[in-house]
Formats: sequence, C-alpha cells, structure tokens
Amino acid sequence: MKIKKLLAAAFFCAAILCAMSVTGFAEDIIVDSGNGQQTTYTDLATAVEAAPDGSTVTVPAGEYTLESKTYNSSINGSLTYGLKFDKSITLKGAQAGISALDRTGEETVLKSSVNGYNSGMILFTRYGVDVTIDGFTFESESWDTIGNDDPGVQKVNIVNNIFQTNGQNTTPVKLKLEQGAISNNKFIGENCGYGVRINPIDTRDTSWTSEEMPDEFNIDIAIESNDFSGITLTDTMRGVIDLNTGETTGAIKVANNDFSGINATSIVNKCKNVTVESENNYFNVENAAELQAAIDAASEGDTINLASGTYDISAAGISINKPIILKGVEGTEIIGSICIQSGDVTIDGLKFTSPVKIGGEEEPVCIFINTVVAPATSYDNITITNCDFTPTNKYTSDKGSKYKGIVTSSAGSYDKL
Repeated sequence: MKIKKLLAAAFFCAAILCAMSVTGFAEDIIVDSGNGQQTTYTDLATAVEAAPDGSTVTVPAGEYTLESKTYNSSINGSLTYGLKFDKSITLKGAQAGISALDRTGEETVLKSSVNGYNSGMILFTRYGVDVTIDGFTFESESWDTIGNDDPGVQKVNIVNNIFQTNGQNTTPVKLKLEQGAISNNKFIGENCGYGVRINPIDTRDTSWTSEEMPDEFNIDIAIESNDFSGITLTDTMRGVIDLNTGETTGAIKVANNDFSGINATSIVNKCKNVTVESENNYFNVENAAELQAAIDAASEGDTINLASGTYDISAAGISINKPIILKGVEGTEIIGSICIQSGDVTIDGLKFTSPVKIGGEEEPVCIFINTVVAPATSYDNITITNCDFTPTNKYTSDKGSKYKGIVTSSAGSYDKL
C-alpha cells in the first residue's frame, strides 16, 4: 500500500513538473548583448520568444539590432518584423519609468533591419495579451515601428520611449487596440504617415483563429503627455493622431500633448462612434506664421503659448473661430488685431503695440468680438486678461488719433466677458 501511494505521489509530481515545463511560470529575464552579470540571454528576440507568459524582460543600456523575420498572416499575408508578441510581457529598457520628454543618461537603443511595406519593428499577433513597453529608444525605418496583425490586441502600454523614424510614410505607433496608454513618449522623424494611428479592432469573421474573441469591444485608451513636436507628415491633411476606429465604441483621451510646429491642418482626426476627450494639449510658437498655423490646427480647448517676441499679424490679422487659449509672457507683443468668432476663448498676457482697423470700425481695434458671422449671435465665456492695450505707434501721438482696446459687434450678447 505504501509503495502504491509513493508511486501515485511520484506520478502526480511528474505531472506537475511536466505542466510547468510546458506552460512555464512568469520570470524576470535579463538580456545583455555584452553578456554582463546576471545575463539570461544575449539576444532580445530569443529572450522574448522563450519568455513564459507574464514575464518581465529587462534590457540594459546599449544597442540591440533586431534581425528581419517573416510572419505569415492568415489575413494580411507575409509580414516582416523584428520582435513578435503573442503573450503578455513587460519589456523594460534602461530608462523605464522615466519620461522621454526631458531625460539624460544612457539609453537602450533598438535598431532594426526591417523596412518597407507591411513591416513592423514590433508585431503583435494575438488579441488576448497585456504588454508594456517602457524606457527604450527606437531607431526604425519600418512601415510601423509598433504594429499588429488582425484582429488586434487587447491591452498595450507604450510609455517613456523615444521614437526616431527614418523613412517615407513611417508611423511610430499603429495599432488595432482596445485598451492601454500611449504616454510620456517623444516622437522624432520626417515624412511620417502619422504619429499615432488607432484602427478598429477587427470585427470580421474570426473563425480562422483558435483564440476566443469577445462579442463586443469597448475602447479605453489614453494618449497623453507625449511630445509630437519633432515630426513632420508627408500629407498635411492627415492628423498627427488618427483615430480610425470604425464601428467600435468607447472613449479615447487625448491630453497634455505637445503639438508645436506640426505641419498638419488638423491634429486629431476624430472617429465615428468613439468619444474623444481632448484637453490641455498645447502648441509653443515663436512667430506669426507659427501662430496662425497653430490656431488652424488646434482642437477645442487647446492652448497656444506665445514666446516673448513680436508677432506681426497686421497684414492678414488673426481670427479665432474655436474655443482655445492664447497665452503670452512678458515681452509678447502683437502688431495688428485679433478677431474672436467663438465662445470659450481666453486671451491672456498679450501687449498690443500697433492695432489696425477691423470689423468696419473707423478706428483701430486691438480685439474685435464678432457675433455677426453665422452661426452664433451670442458667445459665452470669453476671457481677456492680463493684456496691455497701450499702443506705442501713431495712434497715441499728439495728432489726436484714437484706438479701441476691445470692441463687440452691434449684434448679439456677451456673458462673462
């Protein structure tokens, strides 16, 4: 009897060990191309492939080149990639936990030979994963630095990374994503397709995959505190952030991002059924041309920060037709006039040194609030604060010429002006 019990226990333990060898447990893995102390692997792709589900893979400072590999997609055909994720993993570089917006120190640099159409430096091939990529510098010529195969990916956090793209129509982050955060990243590159593009989770027939898929998807994504000021787009009609979410429902938060100097007519291309919560995004400008471009591209609620200097808008003027904030500092001087044609506008800290005639007025006007233009006949919450309406030109000369600080058109009413 004792022998039978011992044999049964032995078989049970063997079964447990076998299951462990197949499924594995989450591990802390160190990848170091220099084979330093406590190194588990010297090759990153090998480490990610071997890591059990839920593992953390840490990559110290240094340069790591990802070789091109091929993945045969059932829907998209042949895809080239450097790293493939089909499991939940946390990937940590030397700068993990440190914002990419203003940091020093050695970087973990990932380079790739992957380039061309249908290529991704990092490729997600499974929906039901939870992946974090934190603290890297990506130097990429791939079509997408981070992308995925159909049907999409459930949860990805892309945080504290620097993206340096070098190629025509490259996009640093393009994902069919349901949940996650894209935050505290810095984007650098010319001729980009987009900065971030979120596509709809694929709702087509998924019988081709053995993975269990939900009946409905609910998007919950935050794109916040990123610096997009270092990129230019090949097509200025595209948005820096493109939210092509199709029939999917949910919400995407776009907040506290730097869009300074972007060569786009719109910053966020909004989507069909997903709610976009845009707040506290900003542009830093240094001249009149940048000021007008920022006003044109800004979304409702954005802030345009004017550096100290002279902004000559006397030729064409500036028209504000959306709820935004214009904020100057000491030494921000305006030559010309501003026309407001929207509610919820704030003008803060500007000095008007040489206004011009505007709105049919017989005398120069610093700020003209125009409610005659359709569709509004009334604007609420217009705030003009900390402004200096003491022109230094001929309108204050001994000739008796006059000027006006703020003028409202004869039609309409004004609340909280």
